[in-house]
Amino acid sequence: FDRRLLRCSELRTLELTNCIPLDGTQDGEAAASHAGQASSANVFAEEAAEMGNQALLRDLSLSLTQLQRLDLSQNHVRELPLTFFSRLAHLQHVHLQGNSLSELPNSLLFCSQLQSLFVGHNQLQQLPPTLLDHCRQLSYLSCERNELRTLPEASDSQEETTEKSGHLRELSCSYNQLAWIPVHGYEALQKCDACHNQLSDFPAAIAEKLKELNLGENPLQDKKLQKLVSAGMLKPILTHLRGGVSKSKKKQREREVEQCAEHAEGAASAAARCLLVPETLEAHMSKDF
Repeated sequence: FDRRLLRCSELRTLELTNCIPLDGTQDGEAAASHAGQASSANVFAEEAAEMGNQALLRDLSLSLTQLQRLDLSQNHVRELPLTFFSRLAHLQHVHLQGNSLSELPNSLLFCSQLQSLFVGHNQLQQLPPTLLDHCRQLSYLSCERNELRTLPEASDSQEETTEKSGHLRELSCSYNQLAWIPVHGYEALQKCDACHNQLSDFPAAIAEKLKELNLGENPLQDKKLQKLVSAGMLKPILTHLRGGVSKSKKKQREREVEQCAEHAEGAASAAARCLLVPETLEAHMSKDF
């Protein structure tokens, strides 16, 4: 990594993928290994590399404050500095997949413009609980192949207030330990891959706008849903989750109700006219006499 990049304070995009160690400390390992101390050198080199990475990441976050896209994937980074995202408020796209992260710093919540977050293939046990409340523009969340037991949930549903809820459109959370999928903040989901988890059911409240859904390899309690999932029948799955009534049938029923109401109105007005006719005739007859 060329540290002269840290002087480019107006830099918008930075990609540092597969650059371990980021600061080039692999030379220390090679030298020690050549001296016949390979096992101890490996440990030392890993620690030195991690210390070097932490220093570099701190400098990066302090210097490149205008970044909008940051890619640090495939670097086996174990930890991010606690204040790493504090001055990176302009970030829109963050790629941290393929590292060794066990947690994300809460400073990520400063990234109010965040639109996509890729943290798959790590060792994460949880995501910041208020992620959807603070990062309200987040539309894509990729957190597959971690150790997650829960997902962040918005404090309010979108029906109550659109501003407070997330705008999540796509969720990839496969190969975790999730026992349930939240509702608040997920009402607008269009694509969801939740296979290989511990889901016993799936909330019907977030199935309305779904176009793609993968629930394979989950201990679903609904036997019919389990059969549909095993058969890979997407439309019947969505119809089943929505209560067995497809959108077209819903619209058809709504049209039928409207037609019935129109017919009822027509019949009522016709009956009213019939009642008025004798009175009108009587009035004319009294005038004639």
